[in-house]
Amino acid sequence: MSAVRLLFDVVSLLAIFVLEIVFSGVKTAGMILSPYRRPKGAIVRMRYEGLSETGAVVLASMVAVTPGSTPVEIDHERGEMWIHFLDAEHAAGSIASIEARFASRLRRIFPGRTP
Repeated sequence: MSAVRLLFDVVSLLAIFVLEIVFSGVKTAGMILSPYRRPKGAIVRMRYEGLSETGAVVLASMVAVTPGSTPVEIDHERGEMWIHFLDAEHAAGSIASIEARFASRLRRIFPGRTP
């Protein structure tokens, strides 16, 4: 991978990450402060493929900093992590969002084997 492409991937990932933190923060605050909606949490498995162990740890760190989600465990052997979501109703969409916004870019920065 060229240095220019790597730099572009890193900068775009950071920009998307900052926007996701802001968006998720507003959404999470709305859920918590709403007197009408009580979110029900869930722990959900997310598979990641093609990421090095370093990439998986960076992904888990990004998930941890994003409001409404907390990584519980990373299994490098199986290429999966378990994530607690504040709102189980939207867990599948959150997994898809993490994959599309973070994991896909991290694969180019931290390529690894597919388990």
